[in-house]
Parts: sequence; C-alpha cells; structure tokens
Amino acid sequence: MSALSKIVSIAIAGILIVFGLVMLVVRPVLGSVLAANQEMKQTQMELATIDQQILAFQSAKNDIEKASRRTEIAGRIVNQDNLVVPVMELEQAAGKTGTVEILDIKDPDPKNPMPDTIPGKQGIAEVHYRITTSNDYIGLINFLGYLEHLPHGTEIDKIDLSPEIKQSDTGKFVRTGKVLGVFDGVFFVKQPDNE
Repeated sequence: MSALSKIVSIAIAGILIVFGLVMLVVRPVLGSVLAANQEMKQTQMELATIDQQILAFQSAKNDIEKASRRTEIAGRIVNQDNLVVPVMELEQAAGKTGTVEILDIKDPDPKNPMPDTIPGKQGIAEVHYRITTSNDYIGLINFLGYLEHLPHGTEIDKIDLSPEIKQSDTGKFVRTGKVLGVFDGVFFVKQPDNE
C-alpha cells in the first residue's frame, strides 16, 4: 500500500467515524433540542392564552363591580328636602378636625326647578356651596380627608389655600401658621318631583 492510499483510507475511515458520530450522537441531541423548542413554543402559546383569559376575567370583574356600585352611588344622593344631612356631616368633619368653617349654600329657587346635572339621569341636580375655612396645615388636610369620605354625594370644584398673614408689633408681616381655605363645590340632590 502506498502512502497515498494509506492517507485516502485514513481519510475515508475518519469521514465514516465522523458520520457515525453525527448519526449516533449529534442527531439524537438535535432531536431532543428541537423537541424542547417545540415544547417551549407550546408553553408560550398556553401562557399567552392564559394572559388573555386573565385580562378578560379582570375586565368582567370590573364590569360587575361597576354594576354593583350603581346602587351604592344612587344611595349616596340625598333628596333635596334632606340636604341638611350632608351639611351636618360637613360641619361634623370640621368639628372633628378643629377647622373653623363658614358654609354658604346657594339655595335653589323653588319657583325655578334646577336643571338636570347628569345627562341622561332625570331628577338629579346640583346645589352649589362655598366653605371658607381656617386651621393649621395638618388640620386642613385632615378636613379634606373627611370631605373625601363623606357618605353623601358631593364634589369639590375649586380649592384656594393661602397662609394667614398678620402684621406684628414691629410692623412686619408674619405668617401665623394658619391656612385659610376656600372650597367651592356641589351637593348632588334628587329633585322632589322625581323621587
């Protein structure tokens, strides 16, 4: 056997060994990698489906909560004749927080019925009010917290806050530590003829 034929036979044997290794080792490993890849794609599809189902569930849950809150909200709107109830609650909030308040309500004219406030909701109107307050900062913030959680329908449209400033004995203007507030808002009421 010549040297060239030995090299060719070694090369052919090497190619056959490499081909055998590829067929016996690499191909099964590639098959398992492809199977794992397919399984991972299937899992990703299932996760995407579950995410969509979660979003649909949350949307349905929100819709149910909105529907159940309608009766709660309707119960928070007082009859126009019972407007004294939310006014007393507002004054109690001021008393609990040590807030000095002056309440000015624009009484509706009985001869001129109030226009409906909420489009599509007959018989619900607004009674405008203004509260002028004085308290320290923390007391006023606590008062706002009480206003936020009053059980009857009210809405604050505008808040103006300013520090109380007085002239001292030396003639300089100093801040007293009090905060003066003016709150413009509305009470939502049911009109008497639409109860």
